[in-house]
Amino acid sequence: MRKVAWLVAWAVSLLLCYWLGRSRSTPGAIQMAAPARQAKAVHTVTAASRTWQDTVVATGNLTADPDRQSQVGAPAAGRITDIWAKVGDRVSPGQPLARLQSQEVLKAAADYHHAEVRYQLAQKTLAQRRQLARLGDLSRRPVEEARNEYAAGRSEVEIARSALTVARKRRARNLDLFQYGIATEQQLEEDQASQEEAQSRFDKARHQLEVAGEHRSREERVAHSGALVTTKILEAETEAALAREEMEHARQLLKNYGVRNLEDDFVDLRANRAGVVVQRTVSTGQWVSAEQELFQILDSSKLWLWLNLYEKDFPKVRVGMTVRLPDLKQLGRVSYLAPQLEPGSRTQLVRIEVDNPGPLRVGMFTRAEIQVGPPHASPGLPKTAVQ
Repeated sequence: MRKVAWLVAWAVSLLLCYWLGRSRSTPGAIQMAAPARQAKAVHTVTAASRTWQDTVVATGNLTADPDRQSQVGAPAAGRITDIWAKVGDRVSPGQPLARLQSQEVLKAAADYHHAEVRYQLAQKTLAQRRQLARLGDLSRRPVEEARNEYAAGRSEVEIARSALTVARKRRARNLDLFQYGIATEQQLEEDQASQEEAQSRFDKARHQLEVAGEHRSREERVAHSGALVTTKILEAETEAALAREEMEHARQLLKNYGVRNLEDDFVDLRANRAGVVVQRTVSTGQWVSAEQELFQILDSSKLWLWLNLYEKDFPKVRVGMTVRLPDLKQLGRVSYLAPQLEPGSRTQLVRIEVDNPGPLRVGMFTRAEIQVGPPHASPGLPKTAVQ
């Protein structure tokens, strides 16, 4: 009887639980107990050996590489007459961006052409003197001129001597006539003046003859030694060398201004590297100075990622460590550690060089994982296995 009573009590309790469960559920739905539901969702995996590596996680911003940025300015003060590039244009090295008219460039071009003319004339003079030297004319002509000068001096001396002789004879004759009362005292005074004038002319002619004789002797010695020919040729060579130096100086100045064709009187401002024009501060007709920046070009094929490293991670990070960039889906390396801390955040700046396949932009925020330890193996499970 006791056993039958226990069975009846168990059956009643089971019916009661069934009735309560149906009263709290949606009609027509079958409720599963919690342990049964948990057992239904459980899956099993096998623990396996996995490779692990300690990392330091940091965040930062992408910036431009200063070595891949360039500014294009005016080499001299002037006026912009044409502009061919605008913001957003992709340019190549040497591509014209704008045209500049400058008085400084015009003056340098004029100096170059003037020096070019001087050089050409000096070259012709040098060629002529070398030709005359081969013919002997450079040495013969000065000697002939000196000899002619000496001959003229001798003629002058003979004329002066004859005049002096005549003056002396006239005075002597009038002096005899004066003794007989035929000539007057006035005639004697005139004869004395004529004689003194003739004497002075004779002395001057004789001195000039001595000078001409020394000149002739000197020219003959120079002609015999060949020094005159050498001097004349050296003078022409010096003139040609000076003109060439002036021409090269003007050419280099025009080159520094950016003038490619020496016949042009303007300057084309050109891109000095490939990239995109990200800034333009000039318009057509504007007057610009030599210190003014007109265009800014950026090559964003490589960017810098500056990470902020906290103090606890300072000893772990070294230059050359590999950095995983999960947001950018690429790897990088630590290329620089700042020797000082940022005053506001007390963090150390770490530079990572990043390749830009195209979609990255300067100023983007991203996360990086610096691999600070050697890889090591240990048993592991997927993260989804952790409850």
